[in-house]
Amino acid sequence: MFITVHFKEKYFQLGNEFQSKMDTFVAKQHEHTSEKTNELRYQLQNELQKLKESHNVDIQNIDKITSLILTHGINLQDGVTAEQGIFSMDPFIFKFISCHLFTLKNSQLFRHHVTELYKALVICDGYRLKCQSSNPYTRNIISHGFVYVINELKYMKYHLSTHSVNIQLCRMLIDLILFTIQCVIHTFDKNYWSVLNFISLSQSICFSELIINNNCVVEIITKEIFKLLLDEYAKKIGVIESYWKDQFFKLIKKLIEQKRIDEILFFYQYNQQIKSFFDTPDHTEKLIRLLLASRPGRQLFDRFLKQKLLESWLIYKEWIFYLVKKREIGFLKIIFDIYPSLVHTLDKDGNDLLLYTCLKVVGPRYSLMRILIQAGCNQQRENGLGQTLMDALQLEHNRDVLEFLKTEGVVKVNNLNLNK
Repeated sequence: MFITVHFKEKYFQLGNEFQSKMDTFVAKQHEHTSEKTNELRYQLQNELQKLKESHNVDIQNIDKITSLILTHGINLQDGVTAEQGIFSMDPFIFKFISCHLFTLKNSQLFRHHVTELYKALVICDGYRLKCQSSNPYTRNIISHGFVYVINELKYMKYHLSTHSVNIQLCRMLIDLILFTIQCVIHTFDKNYWSVLNFISLSQSICFSELIINNNCVVEIITKEIFKLLLDEYAKKIGVIESYWKDQFFKLIKKLIEQKRIDEILFFYQYNQQIKSFFDTPDHTEKLIRLLLASRPGRQLFDRFLKQKLLESWLIYKEWIFYLVKKREIGFLKIIFDIYPSLVHTLDKDGNDLLLYTCLKVVGPRYSLMRILIQAGCNQQRENGLGQTLMDALQLEHNRDVLEFLKTEGVVKVNNLNLNK
C-alpha cells in the first residue's frame, strides 16, 4: 500500500522539483558571457570524461558535474552530444548511475549524490531535446534514461526474496522513474510525441519479466507507472487519430508477440482511448485477424470473451461471420454460451449463420453446422433470395455435407429435422 501512496505524493512533489530545477537551469544560462559559458562547458565535458575514465568513484567529481548543470545552467553543445554520444546521453553514464545507485553496500548519502547527478543529466538532456525536438536523432533517445531506470526493476528481482524487499531502494527507484516521466512530459508536449512516447515506453515495461516469486512489489510499481503514463497520455490525446492507427496495431501486435496479455487487458480496462480503439467498428476485423493469428493472441481473445469485455462488439455483425468463415468452433461455443442471441445474426443477404455456412464457407463444415444447429439456428430460415437450408444443402458443393449429415442422422431429406 505504501507504494501506491508514495507514487501519488511523489509524482506531484517531483513535478514541482523538476519545474523548479528546469526554471533555474534555463535562467542561469542567460547570466554568463559566451566566453564564460564555453569555459564552464569545457569543464563539464572534462568532468564527464573523468567520470568515464576513473576506476575509483570520486564524489567531488559527481558533485562538480551536478553543480555545473544545475547551479550554473551549463548545457553540452548539441553537436557534441549527438555526434559523439559520449556525454549525458551516453549509456556508460546511465550504467554507472545504475550500478552505484542500486549497490546495497553504498551509503544512503552516496546514493543521494548519484541521484542528484541523474536528475541533473535528465534536466540537461530534457532541455536539449526540447530545443531540437524536430531533429530525427532525438526520436529514438527520448526514453533513454527511462529505459535504464526501468531496467533496474528487472535488476531488483535478483535482490528481492519472497518475504522481503529493500524499501529504501524501492523508494529511490520510484523517485527516479517519476522524475524522468516529468521530464518526458515537459520535453515533448505535442500529440505526436505523447503517442510515440506511450508506444515506446509501453514496450519497455513488461509485467511478466518483473514478477518475482510471490512478491508483488515490482508488479505494483510497474502498474503504477503504467497508470501515470496512461493518465498523462489521456490528458493530451482526446482520441487515437487515424494517423496513429497503424502504430497502435503494431504496438498491440508487439505486445501479443511478447505474450504480454495482462498488459493489454490492463490498458483496455484502464484507459478510455485504448478501449475506444478496440471498440471502433472499422478496427474490429483487423483486430480479430490479429488475435487469431497466434497462440498468445487467441489466449487474449479468450480472456476478452470470458470476461465479457467486448460487449460493444455485439452491435456489429461482421466479426461473428468472420469467425464462422474461419470455422472457429471453440470461440463460437464460448460466444453462443455467453450471448445466445448472436446465433440469429443475419448478413446483408438475410442469411443466418447456418445458411451462411452452407452458402459461403468452404472446407469441412460438419462440426461447425452441428454447433450452429445445437445453438438454435432457425432451420426453416429463408434468406432474401428465397433460399432455405435444404435448398443450400442440395447445391453441388454441399452434397458431401448433406450425405454426412444424413449418415449421422442429423438430416432427414423427406422430413427436415436437424435436431435428431
